[in-house]
Amino acid sequence: RCRFRITTSERQRLRIDLPLGSDLQAPLLNDQRTTIEKATDIKAAEQWEAYYVNISRDSTSDQDFLLTLQFRCPIVKSNGRPYSGRGGLQELHLPVIGESGGSTVIQQLKVVLWAPEEIAFLGDPDLWTQEGAVPASIMNPLKSPSASAAAAAVNDWIDPQHVASGDFPTQGSVSVYRAVGQQSVIQVTWWNRSFLFWMISGTLVVIGLILRRTSWENRITLALLAAFAVALFSLSGDNATPQYVAMAWPGILVVGGIWLTGLLIGQRNGSDESNGNHEPKQPPKSPPPMTTNAASQPLPPGTFIPAPDVTKIMDDLMGGAK
Repeated sequence: RCRFRITTSERQRLRIDLPLGSDLQAPLLNDQRTTIEKATDIKAAEQWEAYYVNISRDSTSDQDFLLTLQFRCPIVKSNGRPYSGRGGLQELHLPVIGESGGSTVIQQLKVVLWAPEEIAFLGDPDLWTQEGAVPASIMNPLKSPSASAAAAAVNDWIDPQHVASGDFPTQGSVSVYRAVGQQSVIQVTWWNRSFLFWMISGTLVVIGLILRRTSWENRITLALLAAFAVALFSLSGDNATPQYVAMAWPGILVVGGIWLTGLLIGQRNGSDESNGNHEPKQPPKSPPPMTTNAASQPLPPGTFIPAPDVTKIMDDLMGGAK
């Protein structure tokens, strides 16, 4: 559904280019139905179709009005399904208001995208900025509660007086993007939420188990290098880093718990050994042999017995042995 708040001097009809193969419903001019027809006198660009919308109204030319369009069109090839697989890029074509020569001025544009619950949109598309911060939630990674609020705020942004009514049922996860100026296409990056969770958090858990038997110096060094790499990645400017970090939080908590548990168990084992609960690793040293005399009688400790040659010399000097 496309809603435009327009100010134009045109009183009869307004040109709108839609993607080729669009199934268009009757548009609304403010809160009244109006007519639309294909523009046969002009040629639209490739993969586009030109239409004329009847904008005949009672208000003056300087007063803005609300134009609402609702249509269906294919967003993938005929043999494919949207958001099938693990991730990729989704390109959506947006209606172009007015002449294609650039005479029509678009002040601001907002796009609200819905996708199945298992799909998450990441980062900012080129020339677009995502609205609604994505907090680092442990229970619901990559599911921002502010995205729903931003989607609801678009209704008040484009139609603060609630002039145009009409039911537009939606479901699934939602993301809001804004751009300045006219944009005819938006290309978003999407991932399967379960696959991205196992790819990021699962990889962190495996790395944490591998590093569990290394020194704390190696662990701290790798953690600092990883933080530095994340900081460099955040300089790209697409605002995808907080979303990837939100998906990595569960893995970081599991790795931290494993490492702290191993540290506490190691400290407890070390304290048990210091209290004497384990046998000593080295056998006790045997005492030195006891000194004896010629009669093989033990002598008092500390007794010194000279060598035989010294004993003979002393006996000769003393007049022989007694």
